[in-house]
Amino acid sequence: MLDPTRNKFHPTLLAALSLGLAGPATAATHELAPVADAYVVSDYATVNYGDEKDLFVHAGSTTKRTYLRFDLPALAAGEVLAGVSLQLSYAQGGNEGSSIALHHVTDDSWLESAITWSNRPDYDAAALDSQTIFLGHAMMTFNLPLSALAADQDGSLSLLLKLSDEGISDTASFYSKEAINFPGNYGPAAMLTLNTAPIPEPETWGLMLTGLGLVGWAARRRG
Repeated sequence: MLDPTRNKFHPTLLAALSLGLAGPATAATHELAPVADAYVVSDYATVNYGDEKDLFVHAGSTTKRTYLRFDLPALAAGEVLAGVSLQLSYAQGGNEGSSIALHHVTDDSWLESAITWSNRPDYDAAALDSQTIFLGHAMMTFNLPLSALAADQDGSLSLLLKLSDEGISDTASFYSKEAINFPGNYGPAAMLTLNTAPIPEPETWGLMLTGLGLVGWAARRRG
């Protein structure tokens, strides 16, 4: 009896092939400023800090955490995500060697002008990345796993910054997107960078399919 599954392509391969046939693409870089950023403070649980020039992470007598939200672009046909990073302009504070953690936020519906400690959205317990404070460095860069965006398909990405260990006493701040509106020479706002790469051309997939066909033929011969 013939095996009805013998001549079926693997569904993952079919999906990859359909993407590859979508058309040529080139590597690209998308630089995204936050559409919303704010910090929240545990001791002032109903106060909103969405219009200030600084974004804080803090632990000690009170706790401060920073939220950021980005609108994600639709990728072009034949384009796949190759890397994601978040860069922040370091303002001041923080002990040398202290660690700051970046987490994925599970709810994108928060508003910059309304978020407070009391209504803050939840975040995933596992950090996407963590970075150490080195005094004298003006920037801090976090690298996000591609799975963070693969699992978040609503077109928005919300992130949380906090001290990795909130049992210590420490503080650090970064410039918000509002910093440009304040007098003085302040650093740039946060920037989310998406690096993309082209999916292999159809000819590449054709060669792959040919190879898979030969493998299948050999398997049938052995059967």
